[in-house]
Amino acid sequence: MITTITRGRAGEARPIRTHPFGWMTPVIASALEERPERIFDWLGASRAELHFAGLVFALCESDVARAAIEPDLFVLKKRKVLEKVAPDVPITVIALTAKLSGGLWRPQSYRFLAECCRKTPLLMALRKMRRIERRKLMAFASLPEALQQPFVYERLRNRSDAKALVFALTVVERMRPDLSMQEILRSLENAGPKVSVEVWVRRQTQPAFFPDPPWQGTERLKPIRNWEQLKEVALAFDNCVRTYVHDIRTGTSFLYVYEDEQGLKACVEFERMAPDLWAIGEINGVANKPLKASERQRVIDEAAGAALVMPDCNSAERWLNPHW
Repeated sequence: MITTITRGRAGEARPIRTHPFGWMTPVIASALEERPERIFDWLGASRAELHFAGLVFALCESDVARAAIEPDLFVLKKRKVLEKVAPDVPITVIALTAKLSGGLWRPQSYRFLAECCRKTPLLMALRKMRRIERRKLMAFASLPEALQQPFVYERLRNRSDAKALVFALTVVERMRPDLSMQEILRSLENAGPKVSVEVWVRRQTQPAFFPDPPWQGTERLKPIRNWEQLKEVALAFDNCVRTYVHDIRTGTSFLYVYEDEQGLKACVEFERMAPDLWAIGEINGVANKPLKASERQRVIDEAAGAALVMPDCNSAERWLNPHW
C-alpha cells in the first residue's frame, strides 16, 4: 500500500491507502520507504515496462526475492534482470511483454506466458502477433500445436471459442476426407476472421457426400440426388427444403419431386421409420400450398409399394417417439 494524507470534511487529517500498481504495490511501497526517489521510475514507466516488472515479480518465488530484484528494474538491462530471476526462461519473453494489452496481468498469467515461451510452435506464433490479450492467450495455448497459428488467434475471444474451433475442424476433417488438414486450415485462413466458424463449416461440408435415395423413383416421382439440385428445388418451389440438409445427411429424411403430364408439381418427403422402412411425410405444392385430396392421392399412388402412407401428414416422430 502507498499511504498519503488528505483532509476530511471536518478538516482532520486521515490516511488514504491506494494500490496504484495492483498486486505489486506492497513490494514497491516497501522499496520507496528506503529509496523515495524510485517513485519517479515507477510513475514514469510505460505499459511495456510495467508488464515486464509484473513478469519479473511473478517469476520470483517470494516477496523477499521481489524486494531484492526491485532496485535492478529500470536500471539494468531487462535481459540481465530476467537472468537473475529465471535463467531458464527464454529471453524472447521480453519482447512479448511489449505486446501485452491492458493493465497489469495476474501473476499466474505472467507465469503462463513464460511457460508458453518454452514451446517452440506457440512461441513462433506469439512472435508474429502485434498484440497479445490475456484471455485469448489462455484460449490459444489450449489448442493443439497444429492450430497455434496467428490467424487462429484472431478468431479467439475465450476458451469457448477454442473448443468451438476444434469441433469445427474435426467436423470438416471427418466429412471431407478429400482434404488434408493443411488444406482445411488454409481454407479457414482464407475465409478471414469476419466469417464465423459456423458459416465456414457449412461452406466446407456442402460438397460432402449426398446419400443414395432409398428408392429410385419413377418417371413422375424422382429423388433429389445432390445438394445443387436441392437448392434448385428450394428456389423453384419457394419452400424450406434447404433446411433438410442435416436430416438428409443423417438419413432421417429424403426428398422427392413429383411432376406429371397434367402440370401437377409437388415436393414429397420420405421419413425413415426403421432401417428398411420409409413412410411418406409431407406432400406440398409450390410455396408449400397443400394439394387437393385427388392430387395428393395421385402422388401417393405413384409411391405405392415404396413407402407407407402416414395419415394426415403426420411425422414419424409422432408415431415412434415415446416422449411425444
